[in-house]
Amino acid sequence: MARRSKDDLEYDSMKKTDHSTLADRLVDWPLLRLLVLHRGFRWVVILFLLSIISIALLLPKMWVATPEGFRPEVKISLLDRIQSWSLKRKAAAASERGEHGAAAQAWRAAWSNDPGSSEALRGMLQEISVMDRPQEQVNMTLQGSSWLLRLAHTNRTDIPLVGWACIRSGLSERALAVFQLAGRPLPESLTMLNAIALFESGQIAEFKKTMSTVEWRDRIMSALDPASADPKDYVDREFRLVSLAFIAGWYNVPKDRAEAFRLLEAAQKDLLTETVAYDLEYLIRLSQRDVEACKSLLAQLQTIGKDTVRHHTSLWQLLLREGRREEAVELATRLNLVPASAWDAYQLGRTYTLLGRLDMANDLLRGYSRNIGWLAESLLLRADVLMRQAGMIPDPNVLEEDAPSLTTDRTPMEELGTLATTIRTQPDAMDALGGFSHYLEGMVDWYRGSHDAAGMAFQEAAKLGFPDPALGLKVAGSLLSLGGAAKWAEPILLSLQDRYGENPAYLEQLVKCAAQQMDDRYLLPAAQKLYELRPNDPTAANNYAAALLIARVRPAEAVTLTYRLLHLLNQYAERTGTAGRTMALAMLKMNHCVALCMNNRGEDAVLELTGVNPLQLEPPELTQYHLARFEANWLVGRLDYARDSLQKLDRSQLYPSQLAWLVRVEPRFQADLLASEGR
Repeated sequence: MARRSKDDLEYDSMKKTDHSTLADRLVDWPLLRLLVLHRGFRWVVILFLLSIISIALLLPKMWVATPEGFRPEVKISLLDRIQSWSLKRKAAAASERGEHGAAAQAWRAAWSNDPGSSEALRGMLQEISVMDRPQEQVNMTLQGSSWLLRLAHTNRTDIPLVGWACIRSGLSERALAVFQLAGRPLPESLTMLNAIALFESGQIAEFKKTMSTVEWRDRIMSALDPASADPKDYVDREFRLVSLAFIAGWYNVPKDRAEAFRLLEAAQKDLLTETVAYDLEYLIRLSQRDVEACKSLLAQLQTIGKDTVRHHTSLWQLLLREGRREEAVELATRLNLVPASAWDAYQLGRTYTLLGRLDMANDLLRGYSRNIGWLAESLLLRADVLMRQAGMIPDPNVLEEDAPSLTTDRTPMEELGTLATTIRTQPDAMDALGGFSHYLEGMVDWYRGSHDAAGMAFQEAAKLGFPDPALGLKVAGSLLSLGGAAKWAEPILLSLQDRYGENPAYLEQLVKCAAQQMDDRYLLPAAQKLYELRPNDPTAANNYAAALLIARVRPAEAVTLTYRLLHLLNQYAERTGTAGRTMALAMLKMNHCVALCMNNRGEDAVLELTGVNPLQLEPPELTQYHLARFEANWLVGRLDYARDSLQKLDRSQLYPSQLAWLVRVEPRFQADLLASEGR
């Protein structure tokens, strides 16, 4: 080895001297001394700091994953995003290998890590729709479809995927609800899917209507040719099976029916189609109301392990329709089925309710009330069951003498209040049932006598609203039935006007609400529209006539209506032996009296009113009687009788239009009275 030069030796000496000097200077700072002088320690500290920074970036849930305005707002960590990305790759790889079950689970795990990922939800539903046994993933389908529709603000491009996943999972009823979100008329791309859902949910008449064109009838008949369907196209394959079932059960040509049934039975031996084929044959037997055939097929399904809760509940409902209720209840009690999913529990609970076994329904649904906001039907059903148990609403499935009386039984009342709170703890449930939860709370307070607290709850319910208009209509009807709660039903009803403006049930409630509040702002338009929709309905005609009289418009039409109604009711009263003794007849006579007055037929009006006994009238009707008597007697110059009725009028019982008319004509009457006294 070459000898080192003198300059190198001097440099090393200086370097050692510098280090020694620096070490001496840092002697009072041992940690800093180690950091500066020891390279290994320095790297340890740097790595430690990097780890701290990484943890600070990766672990805190500080990244908003859901879109703006979405509730609940979900925050995730950077680590969650990384894991979600990794799981998506794993799901895609499993899908390419044809492992659809593993792929669906991976997509679900990716969604769990990143709840704002529409991609993960679409991937999960897509895999479910091509699985061999999608019925086993019902909960996953329900949760994923509900979340995706909320996440994407009901993006129409997602409707076919969500609907098809529901159909494949045995949720045809839910699929139909999803398709309604696409509006009417349905896009052509949804026609076949909607037809499948209609048939599999048992709505055969609607299926026929949808498939009424020549093109679709030819498409159905082509199902008899096994080569007509693409075996790789899942939708086409299922539509062919539905077509075969339709031909086998509803076509009139025996040869075609026999061939369709043979092909349907052949499909039961194919692993890819056996479940759907068995379900469709069972549907045929149910539609034929063939109890014994249903029992035989159900026994066969039990033998091969293919029976589901839906098969059993459908049989029980058939027995109920056939008047064999005791047998249905005995089967339900003896089998004591255990639901495999939340949807199974809902179907069981609904059937128990139809059978009048509210106790069994509530015991079952109680365990399915938490963390199930994605299945609003189950929460609504349990609320209905509890309200029936508490006696708040009548139960049409039990005899009147067996119905519970109104009670403040602690258990159903408390459970109803707890259910309202439970709904509010589930953000996805609040989206659909927020207003309903406050309605339940209000009902509990109302029946406990706390009407002020109930009013506050009802007001909050109306403020939050009802995304499902049918539920809003039901709640409004319930409030109107309470008597005294119409002012909280009104905003709910008015919010539904755009959706239900020509729905007779809605218009009936709107008229009833106006009558209960003595408010004529929307009475005439609602009553007129209802009469136009039901011109032969005496109740609709009577409401319209009353609205015309209150508003004091179209006198000729009003008198024609009241005369016709009075004639019909007189005929009925004479036929039933109730002539002159019904409140309805008295009210019609008063209405006809007012109509005659509006047409300046005072003498006829006075004569008509003689058939009404005021002693038999309640205060609201008595007010209308005195108003009619005042006008009729004024017209014929019997001013003393008119003044007597005017003094007896309870003006608080008048509609605003009636009160305004009275204020307008009263000075004229007083002038006539003074003139007559002056003579």
